[in-house]
Amino acid sequence: MSTLEVNTITPQSGTTLTLGGSGDTINLGSGASGLATTNGRQVLLSTQTPSGASSVEFIDGSGDIDFGTTYKYHIFEFENIFSSSSGDFLVFNASTDSGSNYNVSKSQVVLQSGSNAGSTFGLTVDAGQSFENGTGQATLATGVDTSANTNEGIIGSFKVNQSGNTSYGKPYQGNFIYDASGAITVKLQIPYGLLQTTSAINAYKFNMNTGNITGTIRLYGVTT
Repeated sequence: MSTLEVNTITPQSGTTLTLGGSGDTINLGSGASGLATTNGRQVLLSTQTPSGASSVEFIDGSGDIDFGTTYKYHIFEFENIFSSSSGDFLVFNASTDSGSNYNVSKSQVVLQSGSNAGSTFGLTVDAGQSFENGTGQATLATGVDTSANTNEGIIGSFKVNQSGNTSYGKPYQGNFIYDASGAITVKLQIPYGLLQTTSAINAYKFNMNTGNITGTIRLYGVTT
């Protein structure tokens, strides 16, 4: 019986493989961007796992984080996000000066639906968290019930288009599911809006409005 010998090949950083007929290339050895194709696959840029932190910041140039024009848009994924205080809001803000100030002007609308005391309610506007031309924190998820969320925290995603663009504003949209405070046992919250600046966004910050944040947040870049 013959024996098949398998050798391990370690590619040098920057080595690419061209796929026959498609013209696509795969980067075989470039750290966090390895195995990312040029046809629009998302690239993991950063993973942060806050544990009782006051906030979580993603700043351009920190590690592999790139909010420049390399990527068409960015996706933040949230996994089991908890707050130290029941009834807290998950909020965000953006910066054009690498986190020295988080005060980008924005307009936002928040839609919500869920199950409340055994009955469901359809998609409605959360007028209290919708606004125009504000520079403060914008709400992504309201009324997080930490007493109920002993096993499952907030899950969701937050997408921003063209953070590095210097000609237009930057539209964004989130989708978050969680156990809310009070009689609401499951809630869907959809915030969407526009970062109203033609300056490049080079930092994002996420936190709870009063308590500390715990969980996992991953940042991806998508080329096209």
